[in-house]
Amino acid sequence: MIISIKDFVLTGRFGAISIGMHKDEVIDYLGTPYKISDYKNGRFGLYYNGFRFLYATSCKIYAITCQGFDDVFIEKPSTRVFALTNKIEIDTYFFTVSKPVQYKEIIRRIHAENIKYTEHQDKFWDKIIFDSGVEFLFNNWCEYPEDHTYDKNELILYGVRNFPTKSNNE
Repeated sequence: MIISIKDFVLTGRFGAISIGMHKDEVIDYLGTPYKISDYKNGRFGLYYNGFRFLYATSCKIYAITCQGFDDVFIEKPSTRVFALTNKIEIDTYFFTVSKPVQYKEIIRRIHAENIKYTEHQDKFWDKIIFDSGVEFLFNNWCEYPEDHTYDKNELILYGVRNFPTKSNNE
């Protein structure tokens, strides 16, 4: 089965997984996670090859995230599809696995597809936010000195998330 990042961007659903699902449904769909983390604050995470499905004591998924794209995708062979688990593959769509993707490349693809979005900037991130609530995150704080003016078009994609409980200021 293939999960499309484009569909995730458009719908907020990660294949059959949506915010509010029980963690056991995620495990039934994706298989056994690589790791289950207990953050010691009533929050937990299911890890699958770079993607995290976060839940609280209610066991309901409240966020789907993939951060650290350089760690997750760059070391893979050059392809658009990669294995998330032994039963699920991901079609990355907006980028080719194995090379960093810049802000301007994502914007070019979004415009070519006529996908609606807004842009937001805060002290940590430049974000592309889709109508579904899914966000593409571009790190704007660790690569440059504080007094440096940066060109956001050159920023590298850091992560993607559907995290409805986060505000634009987090």
